[in-house]
Amino acid sequence: MVLDESKLHLKIAKSPLATVEVDVDSLEAQGKTFPDVIYESLVEYAEDQWEDPCFSVYTYFTQSVTFNEPTNSFFTGVVGEKGFLKSLLRNFSSISGVQARFSDYIDPKQSVLEYHVESGYVWRRYEPGLWWREDEEYPEQEETEIEVDKNNVEKVASSSGAATRYRAARNDASIRSIKKTIEQVFGLPEGSVALVKPDGGKIRADATVGTLRRNWEY
Repeated sequence: MVLDESKLHLKIAKSPLATVEVDVDSLEAQGKTFPDVIYESLVEYAEDQWEDPCFSVYTYFTQSVTFNEPTNSFFTGVVGEKGFLKSLLRNFSSISGVQARFSDYIDPKQSVLEYHVESGYVWRRYEPGLWWREDEEYPEQEETEIEVDKNNVEKVASSSGAATRYRAARNDASIRSIKKTIEQVFGLPEGSVALVKPDGGKIRADATVGTLRRNWEY
């Protein structure tokens, strides 16, 4: 279900937000993804409250040295229900081998207002001005594989040791993270990858791969 954001009571941050930081690489090493864990945490938290909470969640992805080593980290801040951060940290920390902690403040202007909880439902930004509601059971996301020209792959593999086949992003992965992954895998300069809509315009970094596929009717 897709809904105009004017129908929701979004909580807009006006000042820096305290966060929970998680090392995404350590999370994925345990077979988990950031969208999976945060969605499950949002549902769990909403169900545990006596009254239906209404709060919004900002995310920010960047490289970090918080854990005394370079990591790819997601920072999560919340507006309207500060208790959610404790619940989220507890869920991350319960996964063996995952690095997570209360961390630095994030600037909401540089972050993505990505999730919202209202009337017992978890909503996620679909595209600018629109939000979609996730079902009670997290939807299975199709995964595909991308194969590239053999000669190009061999050149990449010889310089970086990368595999010759790469599993593409889940539909719920952000465009920002996918562009960064492509740059890292193929050894391209930061900011050199652009994903576009059928009309040639750039798709927003806070959109998802699912949105990109729907735009292309793929």
